[in-house]
Amino acid sequence: SRKELWRHICHVCAWVVHWPDETADVADTAVGDGPSPVGLLTKLLRLCDCGPLTPRLRKSLDQVRLRVERVLGNGGSVDVDARVAWEELRRSLPADPQRVLEMELDAEQGRQQHQQQQQQQQQQQQQQQQQQQQQQQ
Repeated sequence: SRKELWRHICHVCAWVVHWPDETADVADTAVGDGPSPVGLLTKLLRLCDCGPLTPRLRKSLDQVRLRVERVLGNGGSVDVDARVAWEELRRSLPADPQRVLEMELDAEQGRQQHQQQQQQQQQQQQQQQQQQQQQQQ
């Protein structure tokens, strides 16, 4: 069920977030016969249709998102295979609702500014035309 899948995703999120940086790379280290925690979380997220997230899942995924950004922002310290795994995880994360909202607001503000600029240009053109007509009279 979706509820069980989300619970498992939350647990694997904790695994990814709290895996000690200095012990081993969480993207390369398999657990038992299974995939690495990063690989497992990527697979689980691809199975999930997500929809509205529970507060617990949203918070867990936010922590994973921070960890992904920290690891990938670390320059060359992550080997190529691990970098690929982290990038796949990043692509599998559901869109950050706050960021999506910010982007929508930015786009709306951009549209409003563009409309204001067009209106100002039209007003300036009208004023220039009126001035020209007055000068001709």
